[in-house]
Amino acid sequence: MFEFAKCEITMSIHCVVDLQKTPTPAAIAMTTPQEANPQKSREALLAAFEALVVSKPYQQISVGNIVSKADVGRSTFYDHFKNKDELLRNSLVGIVELLAETTSASCDPERVAHLLDHFRDVGDVARSFFAGPSLELLVAAIQEAILERPLEEPPDRNTSPSMPREFSARLAAETMVAMIRAWLNEEDACDARDFANMLHRAMLAIWCGA
Repeated sequence: MFEFAKCEITMSIHCVVDLQKTPTPAAIAMTTPQEANPQKSREALLAAFEALVVSKPYQQISVGNIVSKADVGRSTFYDHFKNKDELLRNSLVGIVELLAETTSASCDPERVAHLLDHFRDVGDVARSFFAGPSLELLVAAIQEAILERPLEEPPDRNTSPSMPREFSARLAAETMVAMIRAWLNEEDACDARDFANMLHRAMLAIWCGA
């Protein structure tokens, strides 16, 4: 009898555990299409953030704003990102990689010019992005992207100063951001194509002289 009772208790525990693991009909009904697919929920969060960041300053965007626009729950947000800053870093990948390319002789300034034109189009949002609380995250992301690129030989190694790569990458990132910020603040400055070529030459001088 003892063994039988023990078996019944064990079976009951297993049943409770299985029931806890099985989503209830109500829980299933509350799950949005995005949440049912992890890849779609991640894409929805990135798309929502990108839509918000061109409509208001970064510091005014909350996790609540993001999950509401993405139509996912707050817990789903934290399944993918630790915080808003990590989401920002992920959303910046394409922009950061393109900006980091300006340190390469093979960079196409025309592609950079298109990005600069986009910055002009979003106006105050871009200016606040290059000067607000997100500035340090942007600089750090560009620095990391530059360091991941191969170091190209300068035209004349004998006359080029030797600097630590980390310092050169930081200097390039900070200079790049400062130049773009200054260009955005001057409406009557040169056009995007001329500035892209100027930016490219400046980055080559810093990075290829490392």
